[in-house]
Amino acid sequence: MLKPAGSVEKRVAAFTHTKNRIRKISSFFIGEIEMALPEFKNLELILEAGILVATISRAEALNALNAETLESLAGLIAFAEKDTTVRVLILTGKGEKAFVAGADIKGFTAMNAGDAAIFARKGQEIFTRLERMQKPVIAAVNGFALGGGLELALACDMIIASEKAKFALPECKLGLIPGFGGTVRLPRIVGTAKALEMAMTGNMVTAQEALSCGLVVKVVPHGETVKASLELAQAMVARAPVAIGYIKRSIYQGQEHSVEEAQALEAAGVTMLNTGIGWHEARVPTIATMVPRGAFSWVSRA
Repeated sequence: MLKPAGSVEKRVAAFTHTKNRIRKISSFFIGEIEMALPEFKNLELILEAGILVATISRAEALNALNAETLESLAGLIAFAEKDTTVRVLILTGKGEKAFVAGADIKGFTAMNAGDAAIFARKGQEIFTRLERMQKPVIAAVNGFALGGGLELALACDMIIASEKAKFALPECKLGLIPGFGGTVRLPRIVGTAKALEMAMTGNMVTAQEALSCGLVVKVVPHGETVKASLELAQAMVARAPVAIGYIKRSIYQGQEHSVEEAQALEAAGVTMLNTGIGWHEARVPTIATMVPRGAFSWVSRA
């Protein structure tokens, strides 16, 4: 549905939460267009001002990951990567207790060795796709991030944690090992010794401990993780998206190559952006960059 274009103030005011799963895209030239967001099982989506907030909604199971939820995450990633109105993705969990309390143990009891291997590979592939998105991904951890929940957060670009958040890889307590990339990503972030300690004991790490070892970038009062994540996301939305994508690619791929190879990749990005694409984007104002802090009416959730 097309509505007449109004003043800048009216368009800025249009970025308020609606409960009927409608997103609003503003343009200086054609006015306001309303489009329905896709629906994914066990996910709640809100898109405003270029920021997509996806809430994993299985509060009765502490948002544990089952096969159905993994499929939904795969669909979410594909949508967020392709849709040009999405500039930043924020992942969080429903309720105040958990971000994601791991993979769904009930589902494991019905799996044989082959099924478990397939499930692990599926989780690994989905989390790798999340990590390789060209757009920034923030994990707003409002409670427990255990096992697969921590592995999901590790696949995001950065973690903002509630002061009550707890992190752990407890699989060893069940005679298992992390299966969604935890043994790969955790040591790259916190170092080998800390990763071994966490994975070999299964003990929980507090939010402050996570901050001190570099696992999270910020600890905020309980109930303010989404709000803090939105503030960080707004700063990224205000930057040129092509430059943001190249920065992410350069940092991640640089860790997998020699210094010389990594610098060559960086130089390629500099060359590409200096053709004028990045400069042009940096100078074009968009409605998203003018949304003031506090313009989101639904940030009281954890």
